[in-house]
Amino acid sequence: MKSEDAEKYHLFINPFMNSITALIEGQNGGKGYPAQALILFYAMLDQLGWVYCETEFSDNKDFKKWISDFCNLTEIGCTEDDLWVARCGSIHMGVTYNKSFNIEKNSQLAFYLNTKFTKKEIEEEESRYSKPTKFIDMGLLFEAVNKGVEKFLNILDTDEILATRVISKIDKRQKLFFK
Repeated sequence: MKSEDAEKYHLFINPFMNSITALIEGQNGGKGYPAQALILFYAMLDQLGWVYCETEFSDNKDFKKWISDFCNLTEIGCTEDDLWVARCGSIHMGVTYNKSFNIEKNSQLAFYLNTKFTKKEIEEEESRYSKPTKFIDMGLLFEAVNKGVEKFLNILDTDEILATRVISKIDKRQKLFFK
């Protein structure tokens, strides 16, 4: 990828990453805003799915495909489908499930941050929620996506067709903002 294109990519992704971090950490030693950080996190994943997809418009399949192709969720304990359901519920209702929640296919996600749990403690916490619920460490989830972002950038360095498509979409997005 050309250096000016790499700069465009970083100008696209870094504000998301920095804003999510700022919301999590809060200001002046505050507790932060993890629910709002999670909503911005989902918006970032939506846009990563969009710049990655081959069509002009994206949908849930593109969100899930980007995660599947670039993020390792095995240690996180949830699936791309679980994240999509949690994304829809979080953005639209402030909860981590929605009308597409399927008890046979999905788990409701409950998030924690900056807390260390043993496996037994996680199981105890999960048992307090409706079934099936998975306790998800937001820090580990964000770390897995950060690694996915880096992996995506590395692929853009070697796949000129993909890089051209991604930068074209980033350029469209940037035209919405005036300086």
